[in-house]
Amino acid sequence: MDKKKLLELIAKKEARKAALDTKSSTCEDVTELRSMNNELTDLNGEIAELRSIIATIEDPPQPGTEPEKRGSTQQPVGGFKPLGTFNVTPSSEQRGIDKVLAMSVSSEEEKAEMRSALFACEEYRSGYLKNLAGKGLNDVEKRALSTAAGSGGAAVPTTTYDLILKRLTQTSAIFGLIKKSYIPGNVALPVADPQVAAGWTDSAPAALMSGTTEDDTIGSVTLGAFPLSKFAAVKGQLLIMAIDAFETYIVSAIADQLAIALENSILNGTGLNQPSGILTGVTWNTKNSLTFAKSGLGYDDLVDTRALLGLYRSNAVWIVNNNTEAQLFKIKTTQGQPLFTQNPITGLISNPLGIPYIVDYYLPDDTILCANLDYYYMNINQNPIITADDSAGFLSTSRIYRGTMFLDAKPALNQAFVKLTKSST
Repeated sequence: MDKKKLLELIAKKEARKAALDTKSSTCEDVTELRSMNNELTDLNGEIAELRSIIATIEDPPQPGTEPEKRGSTQQPVGGFKPLGTFNVTPSSEQRGIDKVLAMSVSSEEEKAEMRSALFACEEYRSGYLKNLAGKGLNDVEKRALSTAAGSGGAAVPTTTYDLILKRLTQTSAIFGLIKKSYIPGNVALPVADPQVAAGWTDSAPAALMSGTTEDDTIGSVTLGAFPLSKFAAVKGQLLIMAIDAFETYIVSAIADQLAIALENSILNGTGLNQPSGILTGVTWNTKNSLTFAKSGLGYDDLVDTRALLGLYRSNAVWIVNNNTEAQLFKIKTTQGQPLFTQNPITGLISNPLGIPYIVDYYLPDDTILCANLDYYYMNINQNPIITADDSAGFLSTSRIYRGTMFLDAKPALNQAFVKLTKSST
């Protein structure tokens, strides 16, 4: 097959990818989203393989031109370089890694800045990804990786990290809405619970001057670091793909499954070797939980649930699963008409009671959450780590990859979450 036909085939597959991306931006069905993600993964692998084939096909020489002579050391006009270094990059154009290695590292802050710059440079990225794919590294790439190993350990390049976070946000319905921080080590994050409005004065309240406060409280949430890992097998023939395509493929293979585990833990995490979820980590009582009749969900139930959220209603969302969403659709007026109108394009109800809603597979049946997810805190302890092993996939000519994130998360304020469940009586 010639190069032109291969490019046409790639264009068709890219068009299909674009159509799936457009469709996924409005799709809320978890099963359909997973199907689309699987198809996108297959398309990425096929496109990468086609590009690898194209890379081996040399372009025919243009009419009227002479092929380039290898090893030519023709001296440029006006230049005199007696050592024969005519094709060497001028010293003023340093590689990214050279600039990184020239940075001062006399303080901990400067060391952290150097590591950040190292992970962002192109030489480190190409070396890291080539190493994962089992390919040979040039001297510059080896130096970038050895520098990282000697300054605290290697981590995924910045661009790869950004792709992972983007993929997590696209795959998880909730991950993009919670409050995230990226601080190494165990942390205690402040949590503000504002209850008193500002006063029209430039003097401190008398209560504050006497050493007490009013109703404002500043609490904290302590977060550690639990490992979350995904193992993925990559067939040998896919390892020859171009670096950019390999990066996209491995990110989707690992990040999609990490996102699913994160989604489940945000709602149902036990807090034992994993984050504390909303359902398990919030203290539920009459101030933040209600029940609806066994006969069915009603409009008044939703109104009462929203009312309990109080000051935290701003930025709140409803969270339901597929079956509970169907119960929302079934709420009718006294004339028998659906109370909530369905958007003809997305198929969703347009913001019940002015609050948007999310359909989440991991929420139990007959349970509705009305939550301000700004008060669910997650700290990602360090950049994700991706490692490879050939021995586990020896019999299937595969290379096994493990993607690991270290993080912790938990709800920070009980009042910011309200639960509505079906009565058992």
